[in-house]
Amino acid sequence: MSIGISGFTLLLAITAVLSGSLVVGWFIFGRMPYALFWAAAGAGETVLWLINALSSRDTPEGGWMLMLTGLLTVCDSMLVALGFFRRAKRQPPILWMLAAALAVMGLAAWGMFLMEPRSIALRGAPVNLFSASMFLLGAMVIRPRDRKANFAEYAAVGATLLFAACEIGLAAVWLQIDGPHDLARAALRTNALFITMPFAYVAAGIAAMLLIASDLNDRLQVMVTRDALTGLFNRRGLEQAILPPLANARRRRRPMTLLLLDVGGTLTGLNQQAAQRRLSAVADTLSAVIREEDVFGHLGNGAFCVVLIDTDVAGAAVVTERMRTTLTGQGHIVDGIRIGVAQAGPGDLAAGAIIRRAEDAARATLPQPVAI
Repeated sequence: MSIGISGFTLLLAITAVLSGSLVVGWFIFGRMPYALFWAAAGAGETVLWLINALSSRDTPEGGWMLMLTGLLTVCDSMLVALGFFRRAKRQPPILWMLAAALAVMGLAAWGMFLMEPRSIALRGAPVNLFSASMFLLGAMVIRPRDRKANFAEYAAVGATLLFAACEIGLAAVWLQIDGPHDLARAALRTNALFITMPFAYVAAGIAAMLLIASDLNDRLQVMVTRDALTGLFNRRGLEQAILPPLANARRRRRPMTLLLLDVGGTLTGLNQQAAQRRLSAVADTLSAVIREEDVFGHLGNGAFCVVLIDTDVAGAAVVTERMRTTLTGQGHIVDGIRIGVAQAGPGDLAAGAIIRRAEDAARATLPQPVAI
């Protein structure tokens, strides 16, 4: 078996395993839609190396074969970029991507039919550069806008940059080939391909699986710590979210107060859909009132809890009045709500005790009529 066939067979095996792993990862780890884009790209790369292995063309003479494999490379790299945009929930520049792909394939076709010796570079270099640009485009949207990137996202950035660097290196070798009979540089391109691409594929596959697993973990974390109806913190999530500001308040000796508004009494007589609509309306209304630095959660059964940072009981009373006024502006009078206030003390090390004090205070108060 020649070196060319052996190398193409190795790349075929790696991409087949990569594509299969991504399909399994999609099926097991939450069925993330973007994983299917990457699995399709891996399948396309498998077909690409299968064509190369069957044709055993390790020289730049196979023009039509290069056109077909070039088209597969263009499509696969676009799928990778689209997967990253889908994951980031951002709109991809699809028209620009398609225009660039058509231009690249036009250059490749022009190079295939030109008879000048230097035209051989147009058959491969533009395709590799386009693939590199798609990976660079994907790397730009991996890091989230609203939080710090995690390890899996940094690993994905590194893997995409590595893949882009390999593609740029291959394009540089293509540009050095001086005609179809420059076998020395053609062999250099083949060797560079067999040396760099296996590492790039393995790195990309590992990074993709890490990213899928990390996103599944984030999704499960949201399911555990967020209220499904309102999207606010549930009791468990609220207890976790309170810990940093509680520790900060204790260290700086600043006040922190929990304000609990129980609107459960207003749900009496409503069917499930109407009760859910009312709770969602209350959550939206109160979210517009509280400050960005405060922590807001729904403990369940209509009990909303607001953690007021750098606020004492007197300040909480002002916030309570503002909330009552805002709720009253909603329209119609209902039975009322219960309000409880509890300020964190020096001995409070956990959030659960403070929440329970606020709940006890709310139960001890009489329902107050408001409009929601």
